[in-house]
Amino acid sequence: MRLDLDFGRGLVGHVMLDDVTDAQYAEIADYFVPLINEKKLKSRDAIGRAFVLATEVCPDANPSDLWHHVLYRMYIREKIGTDPSQSWVRTSGRPSRWHSSNATILFWPRMESDSQPCSRGKRGWH
Repeated sequence: MRLDLDFGRGLVGHVMLDDVTDAQYAEIADYFVPLINEKKLKSRDAIGRAFVLATEVCPDANPSDLWHHVLYRMYIREKIGTDPSQSWVRTSGRPSRWHSSNATILFWPRMESDSQPCSRGKRGWH
């Protein structure tokens, strides 16, 4: 799929998302966009749920592409009531655990394989 990008000030570009179809992109958007401004849902939970869905809908796609080119760009475009880029930095960078029936994903500061939450000790994150 070709995703067109508009950076403002006349700067445009595109990125090719391998293993993501237009229909898959639309499915992710249909799920994620309503969650972005849902007042009863924390943004980090909306992002986490959408990432799990995106990896399930597009199992062969690069997860980094889904994170940056799909979810990040949707969030920045659709978030209202706050500076979306700052909101993304705050919500997507927290250590969070998101569950799905068949996936547990743990982000930053490092990936864990045993699904244990990261904790900060005297020597840093572990």
